[in-house]
Amino acid sequence: SMATVIDVRGFDYGDQVETTEENTIEVAQRINYKNFREDIIQRGFDGIGVISDVHGMAIDLKDIIDQCLEQNLFPVQIGNLVNYGPDSNNSVDQIYKLISRGDGAMVLGDCEHNLHRWLQQWQNNNVRMNIDSGLQKTIDQFLRLNNREQNQFINRFNMIWNHSRHHIVFENNHEKIMIVHAGCSIKMWDNPTNRFTGFEERRATLGQFDNTSFEYVFDWIDDIPPNHSVYVGHSFECLEVETVHNNQGGTCIFVDTGSSKILNGQIGYISLTPILF
Repeated sequence: SMATVIDVRGFDYGDQVETTEENTIEVAQRINYKNFREDIIQRGFDGIGVISDVHGMAIDLKDIIDQCLEQNLFPVQIGNLVNYGPDSNNSVDQIYKLISRGDGAMVLGDCEHNLHRWLQQWQNNNVRMNIDSGLQKTIDQFLRLNNREQNQFINRFNMIWNHSRHHIVFENNHEKIMIVHAGCSIKMWDNPTNRFTGFEERRATLGQFDNTSFEYVFDWIDDIPPNHSVYVGHSFECLEVETVHNNQGGTCIFVDTGSSKILNGQIGYISLTPILF
């Protein structure tokens, strides 16, 4: 029989995910984010496929992952994998399998932070956080699982959490690219950290708010340097991928096309944005 062994104790716990069968050990090498482009090429991929916000639309996610792999693109899910939609459990399963094989990656969004916090509080029998309608749907789905299924969900979500980052930055020919959930700042470009704190964490996972209206604003786009491109989700702007250029030659690509945010979640629009080497 085949058993997959995933260590979920902490964030920096090593470089390997091990799959064992009797005395044979197959290793899915952890991604080298310092040389991300080169690492993906060495894995045999022709490019990267950025998958926008999923929000529990697992059937659509499977279709887009299949499309990625058919094009020999390395899938990078851009955060907000869970919440709002009908099947966060199977959405987590699919990304877990990609990451555990070394065939995909993910950056964290605000929904992952909220779910991680709730799971910790629930396990300690001390839920004290505010729960919005999107998280409540995932909680309802989780509580309908039996004990074994709940434990599997927790372990797989924690594995995703432990392996994921707030941003990915890499050189692509003469362009510098960042993949991040909601927004960026100047400091993020040269910060190799796995996880931000404070201002940068809020910008990466929540974007930018107007201090008066508390609505999303995008002033941060003006600070993208020339020949730099940022791929973001989080904000549903259009049913198609939208590209915005600033006055100094920086670019922002909005890839969230409304999965589970329109038509009452009955149809999810999940976009695939290829970045070819």
